[in-house]
Amino acid sequence: MGTLGIGDLAARAKVPVANIRYYEEIGILPKPKRRNGRNRTYDESDVKRLTFVRNSRELGFSLEQVRLLIHLSEPKNLSCSEARKLSKIQISTVRQRIKELRAIELELSRHLLACESACASGPVAHCPILNVA
Repeated sequence: MGTLGIGDLAARAKVPVANIRYYEEIGILPKPKRRNGRNRTYDESDVKRLTFVRNSRELGFSLEQVRLLIHLSEPKNLSCSEARKLSKIQISTVRQRIKELRAIELELSRHLLACESACASGPVAHCPILNVA
């Protein structure tokens, strides 16, 4: 496929245009070529890279980790061991976050149960959910 405009790139990679501009600004994406010195133009390699960025972000990698993964994916820097190390760190982070979310879920469930019990017959002066703070 030939050149793409920023809207086409956004649609193909399923990323908002604002994110594309931001990624360019911080160097996650290279500065694009310009058509007539004005409109940004992109190609399939940009679609691939932006999709990689989106997928990495969906897996919870930080922008700095994404930057490192991009660096590691370049032929001269190819390093499965470094990518594996980053993935292990990310799995640990995700597991910790799941643990935290389970604790939040438990606490919310307790408040809801208390509310259902206290407010079963209608509004009360001291709803357990509204008194959490």
